[in-house]
Amino acid sequence: MRQLLTYLVPLALPFVIYAMWVSHARKKNPENPMAFFDGPWVWAAAAGLGLLMASLVALAILDRHEPGQAYVPPHMEDGRVVPGEFK
Repeated sequence: MRQLLTYLVPLALPFVIYAMWVSHARKKNPENPMAFFDGPWVWAAAAGLGLLMASLVALAILDRHEPGQAYVPPHMEDGRVVPGEFK
């Protein structure tokens, strides 16, 4: 799930926003519909890559742990899964 939020959502967000905009424009002006595939694909891809880079930088800055901490992987305790953590 974290990979989905970290990688796929920032890449896909500009394309989803463009699709919503085209849908709205088609409803507003039905006699002159916009073609979805004539869109600004290079700009949308560049915006998606920019959002991806920004999310990775933010993740690297905000998800920090003290040097020397040991990672304890997920394990079972009393029949329930305890998530991994740094100690």
